[in-house]
Amino acid sequence: MRITLEIESSISEIPKVYDWLKEAIEPFVDSTLQNRILLVTQEMVTNAIIHGNKESAEKRVKISLATNRNEIVVDIEDEGDGLPPFPTKEEAQDMDYMEENGRGIKLAVMLSDQVIRENNRVTLIYYRNT
Repeated sequence: MRITLEIESSISEIPKVYDWLKEAIEPFVDSTLQNRILLVTQEMVTNAIIHGNKESAEKRVKISLATNRNEIVVDIEDEGDGLPPFPTKEEAQDMDYMEENGRGIKLAVMLSDQVIRENNRVTLIYYRNT
């Protein structure tokens, strides 16, 4: 399965992303994994809107979900200038969750099984057997 949602660069769009993603994964993902996916995706979409697209009404954020028997893959792509390098899991452990900057990246690194950063797109990979 592969589905895509495109939203405006507005924080008011976050509930739409949450509802869309929850409806898509709820039938086949346990609640623990579902919560990880929903939390990290919300944080990364928020980052795409605020930091990537600078909340520009002309820019969009695209969220794609792909699933197979072994993994769930969420892609978040904005129209910004690109993402900074992400920390390793070890570096992320030392980051403060309460800091305004970096929380979404820390959550992505710590709660996803794999994170791939490529220009203005981040790919979050979750393995079903973990």
